[in-house]
Amino acid sequence: MTSSERLHDPRSGAASAESATPTWEDAASAGIVFALGVLLIALGASGMWSDAPRWLGDDASPWLHLVPLALGCGAMLVKRRLPLTMLGVGILAVAADWVIGGSIAMIVVLFDLLYAATAYSSPGRRKLVVRGVIVVIVGTGVVPLVAGAPLQLTVLLVLQTIALLVVPVWWALNVVQKAELAALAEGRAALERDRADALERVAAADRAQAEQVAATDRAEAVAAERARMARDLHDTIAGQLSVIAIRAEASLAHSPDPVRDRESLAVVRESAVRSLGEMRQMIGLLRDGGSDPLATAPGLERLGELVEGSRRSGIDVRVDPPRSFARVGPPTAVEQAAYRVVQESIVNAGKHAPGSVVSVRITDDLEGGRLVVEVSNAAGDLEGAFDAATPVRPTTSSGFGLVTMRERTLALGGVFAAGRSEGTWVVRAEFPTRTLGSRA
Repeated sequence: MTSSERLHDPRSGAASAESATPTWEDAASAGIVFALGVLLIALGASGMWSDAPRWLGDDASPWLHLVPLALGCGAMLVKRRLPLTMLGVGILAVAADWVIGGSIAMIVVLFDLLYAATAYSSPGRRKLVVRGVIVVIVGTGVVPLVAGAPLQLTVLLVLQTIALLVVPVWWALNVVQKAELAALAEGRAALERDRADALERVAAADRAQAEQVAATDRAEAVAAERARMARDLHDTIAGQLSVIAIRAEASLAHSPDPVRDRESLAVVRESAVRSLGEMRQMIGLLRDGGSDPLATAPGLERLGELVEGSRRSGIDVRVDPPRSFARVGPPTAVEQAAYRVVQESIVNAGKHAPGSVVSVRITDDLEGGRLVVEVSNAAGDLEGAFDAATPVRPTTSSGFGLVTMRERTLALGGVFAAGRSEGTWVVRAEFPTRTLGSRA
């Protein structure tokens, strides 16, 4: 930025610290103008105004022009700090030079001080400079005409005044306007940068929040999948292994009997084969992520097989009233959950209340949109079977039977209850079928 462009701050309306400090350029300019004046005087180019009053006479030394020139050059050194005051000093120096004939160097001084007074002043003072120039130009045209000067001379004086005064003021106003536009553009760019930074911060916060939500969703999905796999593994394997353990324990508790032992071995083999089949099916589903685990899970249509298998293992199961659940197509999620509740309840009865009759009642409430499963048997030690302080049959009880049944029921929006009632252990699960009965 040149010295002519170090202007006051247009946003504050006061001279900036930089523009108020004299620079080496100001000193160089003043020195050059003074040297120019000395050179012109030495060459005899002084007394340029033919109509000047020459109060000191025609024989006055031309070197007297150095006095107002030195005063004007001194004002050029302080023009940034006191622009209007130095303009006044310059005008006095030009007037003093004019009364002794005038010189070209003083015109350069006036030009520079007019520029500085316009460029380095506040907007209000700048207007005073412009108005003053206009008054001088008007006066230059009016006063000669009133005094009777020829029109041609009056026009020439007006043109000279315009060239002398308007050019530096116009130049300074143009530089100030460009500086203000540059400042506005810089401010606008700063606002845009701040806006971009704010948008970036908001976007970063949104990304962080989205990543956090995604991580939470992934964690919840993993936890839900692990819980589902645990339920499926328990329902698929634990029940069959419990039957195997119960039959083996019963055989070991009695004296050897080839017929009874052979029947127990048959039940054990059947349960083992069924467990292997269901385990193979589960492994296949886990290896093939595109398969639907609900498509092959058993539903109420296999209730008859469950009852017959339980009876062969020594558990007396009765369905009241007897009914058939034959169906076409894969079972619904509600039917699968109902089947698992019945399966787990029968296994629990065999483990904790051996010899008791297990009653299974399944009710379809079409108007109410509900499917109710109720399994009851003699309480035996079932009430204590789910008390962590007094575990029962640790070799055959996993301790997760009621947990898995409750989770399955609640996951479908149902209601689950299990407890002792007048010497009978009752498990009741109620499922909604209108909104959650479809496969999910």
